[in-house]
Amino acid sequence: MNDTSPTLPSREPLGPAIIRFGCYTLILMLLLLLVPRVVEHGDVSLFREHGPVEWLQVVLLVLAGGMFYVASLRYARFRQSMILLVMVCIYAVIRELDATLDSLIPVVGWKVGALIPLYAIFYIHRHRHALFPQLEEIVTARFFGMLWMSFVVAVPIGQLVGNGHFLSMVMGDDYNRLYKRVIEETCELMGYLLIVISSVEMHVQLTRRLPVEAAQVERVAAVKVS
Repeated sequence: MNDTSPTLPSREPLGPAIIRFGCYTLILMLLLLLVPRVVEHGDVSLFREHGPVEWLQVVLLVLAGGMFYVASLRYARFRQSMILLVMVCIYAVIRELDATLDSLIPVVGWKVGALIPLYAIFYIHRHRHALFPQLEEIVTARFFGMLWMSFVVAVPIGQLVGNGHFLSMVMGDDYNRLYKRVIEETCELMGYLLIVISSVEMHVQLTRRLPVEAAQVERVAAVKVS
């Protein structure tokens, strides 16, 4: 009797995975080690509005959004989910450039970005039959854990640890408003870097997974024909 049950995708070799995650860890550590050096020399202006840190954050978000957009073209099976992630990156860019947009767009300023969540709701409703099966697979994928952690670092942790009222209570008379800016922007930078890393892992995982699943489908179809 022929066995038509699907087989698990082949595991990734340990060596490449260790090298890849080692590089991720090294990049994150270098970034964290660089922040005290910058602050030690009094270069806190790097963290201000329109500063290099803000623009680096924008570059990371654009890079991550580009990776998700490429995935929407390359992996048709997950297209709608990838487009939603692109929308999230675009909205984050708008929030980072809020001061710039306020000076460029009269009246509404950066709040024009509210159109993106509204369109996302419409998009989810329109593609709900395709989206929910996709999300069931994506949420259980390895890269989603990293993607979720990037959100946790950038938003809840960044907003809590970088909260001015919280820091003023903890530090008392030693509190300086620049501390809030440095801590908040550093957490956001780390979170955005993790988004880029998770987008890389997404491509690695899907590139290895989909050909294996296609081979399983062909194998089952061949058994049925025979």
